Amino acid sequence: MDTFFIIVLVLTSIVALTFIVERGMALRWNKVIPLAVRHAVESYNSPEELGYVQAACEQNPSTCGRLLLFATQHVEWSRVENV
Repeated sequence: MDTFFIIVLVLTSIVALTFIVERGMALRWNKVIPLAVRHAVESYNSPEELGYVQAACEQNPSTCGRLLLFATQHVEWSRVENV
């Protein structure tokens, strides 16, 4: 009976490790924040450059890009509403 529980524990550990590795690969930094979006945000200095940030976010779909695109499209909203 003890062998059964050990086997189940080993199998669940392998499954858990598989999920951890898969999530780690899916959420790589460059996939969440593409290089072009990062450069566009870092070089943003004035409201005239807002179009550059929007273009970078549209060309590089990502989680961060979608959030930034939404925020730039609603820049006239107050900070609380945008957050």
